[in-house]
Amino acid sequence: MPLVNLASDHVIWKLHLTKMIDGGGRYEGYDSVVIQQDKMCALGKWIHGEGAKYKGLPEYEDLLKNHADFHICAAHVAKQIEDGDLVAAHETAAGPLDALSRAIVDSLFKLNRFVTGGNP
Repeated sequence: MPLVNLASDHVIWKLHLTKMIDGGGRYEGYDSVVIQQDKMCALGKWIHGEGAKYKGLPEYEDLLKNHADFHICAAHVAKQIEDGDLVAAHETAAGPLDALSRAIVDSLFKLNRFVTGGNP
């Protein structure tokens, strides 16, 4: 699977969090404890599994950090939702979480270019 396809996993995470904010509630399996675990999603499984062979490359290290930070931030948004603070959840999702999501996509594209020798 091309690395860039793994970006869709994080778009889905963001969509679920947005639905939680807009709906003011929880979705099964989307609580702060689960979300914080960066090895559970498809991208995390790849990063900590097959992708670990790229450890040490700046592109991989950026992806690893951005991905872990995304999950910490997403868990924070979920906790804000759990606590009923939907305004703060929306602000965090629209600000830091969105920026980290874009950073993941950027890191994935950079690593993909390295892995494929510049081919998509």
